Amino acid sequence: MEVMLYTDGGSRNNPGDAGIGVVIMDNKGNTIKELGEYIGVETNNVAEYKAFIKGLEECINLGYTKIKAHLDSQLIVKQIQGEYKVKNENLKVLHKKAKDLIEKIELFEIIHIKRALNKKADYLVNKAIDEKNISNYQENISKTQGKLEKLKSILKDMESVAVAFSGGVDSTFLLKIAKEVLEDKVIAITVNAFIHTKRELDESKGYANEIGVKHIILPIDDIKIKEFIENTPDRCYYCKKEIFNKIKEIADNHNIKCIVDGSNIDDLKDFRPGMRALKELNVISPLKEAGLTKNEIRQLSKEMNMSTWDKPSFACLASRIPYNNKITKEKLKMIEFGEEFLLSLGFKQMRVRHHGEIARIEIPKDEIKKFFDFNLIEKVTQKFKEIGFTYVTLDLSGYRTGSMNEIL
Repeated sequence: MEVMLYTDGGSRNNPGDAGIGVVIMDNKGNTIKELGEYIGVETNNVAEYKAFIKGLEECINLGYTKIKAHLDSQLIVKQIQGEYKVKNENLKVLHKKAKDLIEKIELFEIIHIKRALNKKADYLVNKAIDEKNISNYQENISKTQGKLEKLKSILKDMESVAVAFSGGVDSTFLLKIAKEVLEDKVIAITVNAFIHTKRELDESKGYANEIGVKHIILPIDDIKIKEFIENTPDRCYYCKKEIFNKIKEIADNHNIKCIVDGSNIDDLKDFRPGMRALKELNVISPLKEAGLTKNEIRQLSKEMNMSTWDKPSFACLASRIPYNNKITKEKLKMIEFGEEFLLSLGFKQMRVRHHGEIARIEIPKDEIKKFFDFNLIEKVTQKFKEIGFTYVTLDLSGYRTGSMNEIL
């Protein structure tokens, strides 16, 4: 008996999550067998070949020796027919395997069909990928929940904590969980210094009030550390050490046992000299100890209906000045005014890097096209010159964290 074989393969993002679909029918259109499988991360062409090979194997295993194959991939059909050469090394291996299987078949024909005629196989492809993604999602949710429980256990063992609270995604999430676990044995301490913006301070007050914890503002008018002012690569070490010594004094005055900060596991990937200071002062990073990533913290924050779940990251203003260029209050104010102006224009994630008389603006790559608007160019240029910059530039590499560390 001759059977009709329909196969399809697909990859999302090419390469990306891929699946195959196989449908075997008799010559009256009755389905004999159908299957869909997730095959991992592959290209479209590899997925198409693997689907075709799987279909041939299934037909042979079922004892069919007369097969008419229908594929919507013109490339595969033409290569099997010998009209197109197989140039890709990965496809050469799959092409040979397919041809070897065809040699075992008594009567074989392959034809190219329109995608609309291959709907069933296409459906099986997408179903396989979707089910795998759901399975992965559920597995990730389970792992994340396990990390959350570990975080709660870590905090419970501390008995009382002072959270170094910036009002960012991480420290706000940490404060929320600490409040849930330790109730009134939690205080939040926020530094009000010239290296932070007024907006960040105001937001931290609002979040602390919303969570319902005692919130202490630590004013620091000046940092006179030589290494900080001269902006050496380990600037953060000296700054953190001074600030956390002051936080420790406040914690001691409130009979708090542990000082915690919002560092997460992703922070280990970047150059972070400040972490050395935290270790020396016995400051604990519970999010990091629980193995939580930035994305997981955002995910959990969203599930808890926290407004900070999608808040952009904003590091200290000093991080916008190249190493070994002196840090001054005037430079920091220029940066703050520049970034606040960009925020007012609708840019959520950005940086204004201060290179003397030059401002280097970083925004996400997919937003760079907004600057093709000459009215926007004029508006930004004029404002930045009013702020004190002589030249205004746009970084074509786009926004990225730690761009000042690229020279290290």
